[in-house]
Amino acid sequence: MGRSKYDEEAAAVARAVSVGEDEAGADYEEPKVRRAIVHTRQDVVIVVSYLSSLNKQVRIVKWLIILVVLMLIVIASKMRPQ
Repeated sequence: MGRSKYDEEAAAVARAVSVGEDEAGADYEEPKVRRAIVHTRQDVVIVVSYLSSLNKQVRIVKWLIILVVLMLIVIASKMRPQ
């Protein structure tokens, strides 16, 4: 299965960042690396929390749409001349 356009774009960004770091010759100090790891973990937790919240909201909207469609079907069937 092929990669999507979004996967390709993300891979291009990752390559660009990697090349930029290699060209800069970045040498990171141990305390800064540990702090960055902690901050990254916190960011990941926040992103997962946001995605979970959005997923719940989408699920609720989906059920509301289903309910509205069912109500419209019932209304349409009662308005139909017999």
